[in-house]
Amino acid sequence: MTYLNLSSNNIKGPLPIELSRIGNLDTLDISNNKISGSIPSSIGDLEHLLKLNLSRNQLNGFIPAEFGNLGSVMEIDLSNNHLSGSIPRELSQLQNMFAL
Repeated sequence: MTYLNLSSNNIKGPLPIELSRIGNLDTLDISNNKISGSIPSSIGDLEHLLKLNLSRNQLNGFIPAEFGNLGSVMEIDLSNNHLSGSIPRELSQLQNMFAL
């Protein structure tokens, strides 16, 4: 599986860490749900990820520094959540990223 779109499904609860086990995933869209809690640092294990959309949920806490491991990522959308803190400097090392 390379593309997983679970957007607008009224999914509730924390983001499952098991998602990080889908090794060939290049697009993950779980936007417009009711996902709560913090973003698991294990999302940084998705080394082939190109697009990550977790927007319009109820996520809180910090953006994990492990996002810096997403060397192929081009786009990360975390808008319309309840995140706090600053953007980790590790994200500045993502050379392919054009949208955050």
